[in-house]
Amino acid sequence: MERDPGAGASLEGKQHYMVKLQMSVHGASSTPTLLVQEGVPTAVVSKGEDGVWRTELVLNKASGNAVLVKAVIKHDDRLVGSPGLLVLIGETAAIAVDDGFKLQLAVSKPRD
Repeated sequence: MERDPGAGASLEGKQHYMVKLQMSVHGASSTPTLLVQEGVPTAVVSKGEDGVWRTELVLNKASGNAVLVKAVIKHDDRLVGSPGLLVLIGETAAIAVDDGFKLQLAVSKPRD
């Protein structure tokens, strides 16, 4: 994989966040933890008996001690939800869609 030499220029000074996920689809669950850079899309893919679930997240600093989380949730490449959540650092937020998908996420700042 090659890196675009100009790609990092606009990301200097951007915040990093730890995002602890708890994903559940029809009773099966996983709990990945991600290091996410502000403004950079990050995705988690989960394969199960009912197909492939893809959750894409973009985090951006909001006012105060909050982060705006924009999510795109797909099941077998079909869009099933695209919520936006305002999440306080250190708190847990939840997303649920009718297709039996549930996601809890907690955002924190990484330790130096």
